[in-house]
Amino acid sequence: MTIIGQKIELFVSDLDASIDFYRRVFGFAVGETREVTLEGQRLRHAPVWNGPAMIGLGLLSLLAPQHHLRRAGTAAERGIGVEFCFYVADAELDACYQRAVHECGTRIEPLVVQPWGARDFRVIDPDGYYVRISSPDRDYQPLTVQAA
Repeated sequence: MTIIGQKIELFVSDLDASIDFYRRVFGFAVGETREVTLEGQRLRHAPVWNGPAMIGLGLLSLLAPQHHLRRAGTAAERGIGVEFCFYVADAELDACYQRAVHECGTRIEPLVVQPWGARDFRVIDPDGYYVRISSPDRDYQPLTVQAA
């Protein structure tokens, strides 16, 4: 198997607030918000992206009550045990951090040099998802698409 793309799906409590957060804090572009009804279930979803990184934002409350992601209820804390890491060129990291400080207030951790040598900072989004913005580290792999 060769993966040719990626999209992280986050189910959120307030779709408009999450769209605004990723646009304002990280400069993500925003696609069209779509609403569909599928098998009697209404869904609301919007893609946001920055370069090759794409996040699909969906409204949690519209998922069917028996859906796997709703098993703990719509008020349950989300993102526990998950960290999203987006790499930024080291030359852009300081400006990205300053923008995030300005837009996030207290929901941001300091820009630091980690023991493994990368510089990064972490932000908590409106639903509690933990987002790390990092200079490239030894795990960094540029996203490329190869013809099948």
